[in-house]
Amino acid sequence: MDAPRKPPAYDAMLADHGFDPIESDGLTYPLGDYEPKFGEYFELMPGIGWTRTPVPGPLGHINNWILADRHEDGSAGFAIADTGLFMPQVIDAWKHLFEEGALHGQSATKIIVTHYHPDHVAAPAGWPTGSRRPCT
Repeated sequence: MDAPRKPPAYDAMLADHGFDPIESDGLTYPLGDYEPKFGEYFELMPGIGWTRTPVPGPLGHINNWILADRHEDGSAGFAIADTGLFMPQVIDAWKHLFEEGALHGQSATKIIVTHYHPDHVAAPAGWPTGSRRPCT
């Protein structure tokens, strides 16, 4: 006999986004099938943003995370978790965010690499912070 199923515990921060959750293979996707376009910023909660950048092949994209942060002088900025591949479509997506999108007028404090696959770390060290400090 199967144990009774509990209703999924939705994150209250995501409940206000207006998406219908989807359950699949024991996982709950609180944003349903929503995914930001390349170069689009989606705020998951204050201080945490989500975008996607393209990769060749069947996956087609990786997720990139933008986290509120502070520069060493205390001024506001953001950290980028996973930059994507160093290829024109990825650079265009980031340029859009920096020049016209949600990151306009701000600057990156650091780049965080979650793991060393080329689609997560291939952008040059220091990009787009403007420095040549090693990635975190």
